[in-house]
Amino acid sequence: RRVPLATLALAIHVSMLLPVAMLSTVNQWGGFGRYLYLAWIFVSLGMVQSLAAVAGGLGRRRLVRLAGIAALVTYMALQQLGLHLARGAYRSDAELALGAVDAAPYAATGYLILAQNALTSGDLTSSASLYAEAFERNPDLTYRKAWQNRGTVLVYTGRPAEGLEVLLRMEEIWGRGPKSSFGVGLALHELGRDEEASERVEWALRRQPDDEDLNWLRGQIDS
Repeated sequence: RRVPLATLALAIHVSMLLPVAMLSTVNQWGGFGRYLYLAWIFVSLGMVQSLAAVAGGLGRRRLVRLAGIAALVTYMALQQLGLHLARGAYRSDAELALGAVDAAPYAATGYLILAQNALTSGDLTSSASLYAEAFERNPDLTYRKAWQNRGTVLVYTGRPAEGLEVLLRMEEIWGRGPKSSFGVGLALHELGRDEEASERVEWALRRQPDDEDLNWLRGQIDS
């Protein structure tokens, strides 16, 4: 009785946000924005109350009511069209990345996703090229894993000097650790600098003795 339009506001709120909320529950597809959905119910309520006040001011003519219903139906139809387009973009990681590139070709985000997908599928040459595209658009990326992957992929594709430069630059920003030491040690090994590579690997193993990659690399250096 105190808020007579609350039920209508709740219905509109659910109709608007349920399709988006469904998508955002999929792993890696939604961020912290999903936690704002509950708060948005008050926005929906405010909108409904405001529209009711406007309609009241115009009078209770049949035309006003019909116009309001038509506007709501049109809005919901546009929402469903947007959902259809979004579901197409979210069909796969590859589609999502290509959509990100098309939407913002000047940004690094889409290229990073494509580079990671290529790395996962074993296409190291394409991965190296895509990481280069991403860093060309944003040389100061704050995503450490992208630096690590780019440097390691460069080593594996026969460019250890470039890979070493990337990895050392990464360590200047975030400091050295077992993961970065694997990439640095691998690059040094490929460059024939086995003594330096061995020192770096042993340093990392003292901090993470069970690391499979580091133990494998130590075996490659000693063989």
